[in-house]
Amino acid sequence: MRRTTILNATEVKRTTFSEAQNAFYKHCRIKNLRPHTITYYTEDLNYFHTKVPVKYVDEITQDVFDDFIFQELEAGKKTSSINTRIRGLRVFFTFCGEREYMKPIAPKLMKSDEEIKEPYTETELKCLLQKPKSNRWTEWRTWASINYLISTGNRVSTVFL
Repeated sequence: MRRTTILNATEVKRTTFSEAQNAFYKHCRIKNLRPHTITYYTEDLNYFHTKVPVKYVDEITQDVFDDFIFQELEAGKKTSSINTRIRGLRVFFTFCGEREYMKPIAPKLMKSDEEIKEPYTETELKCLLQKPKSNRWTEWRTWASINYLISTGNRVSTVFL
């Protein structure tokens, strides 16, 4: 049997999880993302790394990610919580795939059934919206705020900063 010699073979450097994480944070800062967004990514990556302790990023495959999702389901996590994790991790996996730190994977969001909340009845609404019977300032302030929000349809985040 004849031996084959490979010319110009380059050594492939594997990227550790922490190196990829630092490069990702640098990328986020260059893109001028909000600090809250970077904190969100940090929490998701740290959580994932504690559940899936890999040394190198290229060890993360679709099967590994699916096992992570299955562990979360078995732990009793709700679909909405898992989807929140997937959204944060998907950005990191896309970044690593583009930089060729790992083979690209495309995590899909889970389908969830929408819970229908029971609306208040007319009598419950009337009871909640009655004028306060005491002269305490805090009760009047709360009553005025609630009535304002209900009558105008504004959200608390747009009115009270």
